[in-house]
Amino acid sequence: MYRFRRYGLTSPEFCAAGSTCQSGEPKPRLLSMDIGINESGVSSSLGGAEESDQAVSLKKGIQGKVFRKLPSLNLFRVFDAAARHRSFRLAASELCVTPSAVSQQIRQLEDFLGFRLFRRLPQQIELTREGMVLAEVVKECLSMLLHGCNRLVDPTMPTVICLNSSSSLASRWLLPRLKDFMALYPHIKITLIASNDPIDFKRQDMDMAIRWGDASWHSDIRAELLTNDYHFPVCSPDYLEREPIGSPRELEHKTILHEVVGSVWTEWFEEAGCMAPAFRDVLYFSDAALMLEAAVQGQGVCLTNFVLAEKDLRAGRLVRPFDAVVDLKLEGYYMLTSPLSADKPATLHFRNWLQTEANATVSSFQ
Repeated sequence: MYRFRRYGLTSPEFCAAGSTCQSGEPKPRLLSMDIGINESGVSSSLGGAEESDQAVSLKKGIQGKVFRKLPSLNLFRVFDAAARHRSFRLAASELCVTPSAVSQQIRQLEDFLGFRLFRRLPQQIELTREGMVLAEVVKECLSMLLHGCNRLVDPTMPTVICLNSSSSLASRWLLPRLKDFMALYPHIKITLIASNDPIDFKRQDMDMAIRWGDASWHSDIRAELLTNDYHFPVCSPDYLEREPIGSPRELEHKTILHEVVGSVWTEWFEEAGCMAPAFRDVLYFSDAALMLEAAVQGQGVCLTNFVLAEKDLRAGRLVRPFDAVVDLKLEGYYMLTSPLSADKPATLHFRNWLQTEANATVSSFQ
């Protein structure tokens, strides 16, 4: 759609022949020019003549800006207050600043946009047409921000706990139980991340983590033992039938499956009443879950604990060739939390539930 405006321009060369001003100079004549403005730009007609320099200059002034970035968002907050109160003084009182500070920030916003937002009248201010449009947009945006913030603290909204667990524990023990927890606490949702990377709550976006350790954690991490577990050797029934093991000493001649950074066998052999031999055939694995899967497939004997081996022991895919077990005491899986989230109700519920489940797992085999 076109909007036409008529602009008056004076030009001596368009005066009628022989016409003069009182001063003796050629009398200027008013030249009419119609400017049509549409979405694609400006078109003009100049009495059938080619577009003049004045028309080109006017066209450049009419074309609008395209903003690539916004100014400080605080300017919009100040503008919203001034627009609601129709007063710089009342806006300043709401924002706990001076009226001159409000006026200055409104001027900064106007300079950025390139047009006036308020008409400054002797005793009051009024929104311009552009100001009224912007006031509605800013009001809606601030309302959305307020609604979003209220959702974060709304007690009726589900609380999300981000848990970073070691891969083996997550896949073999934790994952099958998460549905039970969320059924018990429907307002708490768990986001599970499986990883073996070092924990840094200052750099990583998480609420809790579970890692294997021996109680030597950083001072800015709250650590609590998941459960008091035990170490013992396991193998598949097929392997035990194919490679009978009469005594712990005979393990020296068997294939030993070992995690790269896993626990050593020394303490278990001491509990079994003999010295640890030098194993002749050892296969190493980067993850305990892979090591246990190799044991299920009959590739050798490995050292594990009740939490990780629970599913395979119950299903009969793994068996214990000896009754001897080693109390891990302070070694085991630890629940790690940052000081910011450690005492939150949802975190406490989840931590207590994890300990209850882990204790039940271990006690079921004793």
